[in-house]
Amino acid sequence: MTRAVIFDMFETLITHYNSPLYFGAQMAKDAGIPEDQFQVLWHSTEQERTVGKLTFEDVIKRILREQHCYSEQLFKEIVEKRIAAKEECFRHLHTEIIPMLSTLKERGFLVGLISNCFSEEAEVIRRSELFPRFDAIYLSYEQGIQKPDEEIFQRCMEELSVKAEECIYVGDGGSYELETARKLGMKAVQAAWYLQEGTTQPSKRKHDFIQIEKPLDIVNICEGVIMQEVFQTNQKLSEMLGTEKYNVWTGVCNLVENLYEMDILRKNTNWNNWRYEHKYRRGGKTLCTLYAKENCFSIQIVFGKEERARFENEQHTYSDEIQNIYHNSTTYHDGKWMSFEPGNSLLEDIQKLLLIKRKPNKKKTK
Repeated sequence: MTRAVIFDMFETLITHYNSPLYFGAQMAKDAGIPEDQFQVLWHSTEQERTVGKLTFEDVIKRILREQHCYSEQLFKEIVEKRIAAKEECFRHLHTEIIPMLSTLKERGFLVGLISNCFSEEAEVIRRSELFPRFDAIYLSYEQGIQKPDEEIFQRCMEELSVKAEECIYVGDGGSYELETARKLGMKAVQAAWYLQEGTTQPSKRKHDFIQIEKPLDIVNICEGVIMQEVFQTNQKLSEMLGTEKYNVWTGVCNLVENLYEMDILRKNTNWNNWRYEHKYRRGGKTLCTLYAKENCFSIQIVFGKEERARFENEQHTYSDEIQNIYHNSTTYHDGKWMSFEPGNSLLEDIQKLLLIKRKPNKKKTK
């Protein structure tokens, strides 16, 4: 039974990207320091700032003095702008954040916070309207440790008097927080409501975790609704396809998700007598789509003119089966639609087909 929900702060409960940014680039400009020089000094202190060994003010003074441009007025201006930018984030909350936190408390759930943050952020968090809504608050700057260190999770659970299996952890996915929460035994879900394409946000969608698009859905997760729906989707697919074909299905999905950061659009469908659609899409363009029905599934890849030319130039490197599928596929106004039921023997060919469509964009983790 779920007793507690523990949240990340930045890009989960609040976001930097709905208000003007004041990061290294902006501070460098105000200081009149070349951005690359400022960033080297700024980023080199990140770990010490995160665990409370240096304050924001310490670092700004050091940078300004090392660059021979320190003045009390400039120092004060940068500090004030930085704090104001952090405060502004709390004025642009997703409209469901406060109702979600209130509903959790009303229904008897404990609410915790674990945040990697700097001195100026800790100060703003403690003055914010969200601060009184938590039963336990663990800020890296104050704790001397940071995510993904398991200890900061353990401290929070200890104060809440809960076990890991009684917790749901909600975060945008930065700092390997979801992986750590899962390892400890928590239910880990990714908050996706602030994630935007085309920004410098550090986190991207992680398809190994349940993604929540609206804050109030966290309440449903606490009551088991969404977890059950996701479980039932996988269970129904397995029953629909049978064990052998479901294993191939997951093999294709793993292939795609190991190469690409994509949005996954899932829905029931009646198109061409299929029952379920699973589409990989990014930036308005579809990479591929999987369709399923009883004892059968198909992958669909559409090649435009340039992509067709590339395939035809290297088709000799593909299996005879894929070559025959390609040449027997219908060409419409928007491209040649390749649709076929894959087996494990075709996974290598599928990977090459996808590489024609798009270069891998998945960042490798060390």
